[in-house]
Amino acid sequence: MAEDPPPTALRERAEFARTLARRVGKQAMAALEPGVRGALATQLKGPQDFVTAADKAAEAQLRRDLAARFPQDGFFGEETGGQTDAGALWVVDPIDGTANFMRALPEWCVSLAFVAQGRVRIGVVYDAPFDIVYWAIEGQGAWADAAPLPPGPDTQLEQSLAILGRSNRTAFSDYLAMLEALQGTGADHRRFGSAALGLVRVAQGAADAYYEASLNAWDALAGALIAREAGCTLHMPPLSEFLAAPGPVLAARDALGAFILGAAPAAVRARLAPMS
Repeated sequence: MAEDPPPTALRERAEFARTLARRVGKQAMAALEPGVRGALATQLKGPQDFVTAADKAAEAQLRRDLAARFPQDGFFGEETGGQTDAGALWVVDPIDGTANFMRALPEWCVSLAFVAQGRVRIGVVYDAPFDIVYWAIEGQGAWADAAPLPPGPDTQLEQSLAILGRSNRTAFSDYLAMLEALQGTGADHRRFGSAALGLVRVAQGAADAYYEASLNAWDALAGALIAREAGCTLHMPPLSEFLAAPGPVLAARDALGAFILGAAPAAVRARLAPMS
């Protein structure tokens, strides 16, 4: 797609991605049924970095079905990679939160983002355990299935809740320092193990900020667009840079976002550009 996609093309892709994410997520859910979980065939890619047979099967289906419907679009997935320099491509995490998924914990999802002409145009996150598709089209708001996500509440700093992610690519001391800084304000925190869902929780007003110092693009782009379209402020690296290498992401409401931005290490702040 060499030119800017028209609204009809975006709507068609969003509707297809919503249906596809739900179908793939339901198939992954079936792999957690009693008597089947032993076939997950879990492998370790790195410390606490897992991949299961369900991840691989889900990505294969996403790649296959997207290519069949939109053969001109590129594909970039967590498990199988792809080209990131295409004019239009899908950035996919087949199961975001695999460590939770393999333990049958509910914080996992299917995440798809559509990128065209240097911008994230579509974000789809299927919260499989709760059977809800969160989605957004650039400039058209954010939705939970057919219901628009309303603006979140105004929350005082001492009443706020941050969801923090952590990667082994960053220093544990930096993570502890952020926890200590938040504790000093009276704010509370959670750690989910799924960046896409953490960003969605901010979009729906269940939390006031999501912050992680090092994320891959497939973890973040769909949820980030949903959060921004729901009225959150969003900071992350420029898209071309983010597609090439992991980077920090901050999505927030109210004063908590400004506080986290100020408390982040200088090297992280230097990479966090406001996204309009």
